[in-house]
Amino acid sequence: MAYSGGKSSSTRKLKAKLECYWDKLLQRANENKRHEIRYFLHVTSKYERKCIERTRRLEGDSTIYPSPAPLAKCLDLKGVWFQLCGLYLSSVSPFGTQQLRISPIKVVEYLTTEHVKPLLFFETAYYFGFGQGCPQNVRFVLIRASDPQVELCRKMLKEIHISHNPFFFMSKDGRFYSYRNCPRSRGLLFVHVLVVGDLALDQVSDDPDWAIVRTVTSTTDTIMGVSVR
Repeated sequence: MAYSGGKSSSTRKLKAKLECYWDKLLQRANENKRHEIRYFLHVTSKYERKCIERTRRLEGDSTIYPSPAPLAKCLDLKGVWFQLCGLYLSSVSPFGTQQLRISPIKVVEYLTTEHVKPLLFFETAYYFGFGQGCPQNVRFVLIRASDPQVELCRKMLKEIHISHNPFFFMSKDGRFYSYRNCPRSRGLLFVHVLVVGDLALDQVSDDPDWAIVRTVTSTTDTIMGVSVR
């Protein structure tokens, strides 16, 4: 199902909801410490890892989860999902056992065209319903400024300046940071980024860095919005 765009009532309601989520997230970010983003983590299955190693590409796909999210209603916007990671690496994932680690600097350079940095959009926020202090998930879209899908992103998502936001921002020295809690603290905050399109692995990683993680399955309900800490 493709998203038709336009200024419909549903689109206005969606954008208003994103503004509300964003305001609440900014309040929460003030309570966290800044951490350097060391890796983009992409988790997949053993079968998909073999495909990636054979083709040397990360193939973009559409997003269907969670179903109320804007991208679940826009199956034409395809990309590769990554979780931002600092000093502490993830040891579990619901998406598979094979974890690929890529430098965020390499990814942004890959998406930069004619010295124009990629654009960043806030897509949604959600958490799992198992009580106060549960992990908060925040999702963004990272897209080339020259990509024709930018117009669609501007219609349905909230554009965020890549150098002026608390969750994925680039400093003057070219490094990337995020305000987030470390995994050992309560009230975790996980930041995910959809890189629009396919990624040529040879252009974002000199030597692909794979690790094994334990797979977990969430049996709790997904709740759209920002959790109460």
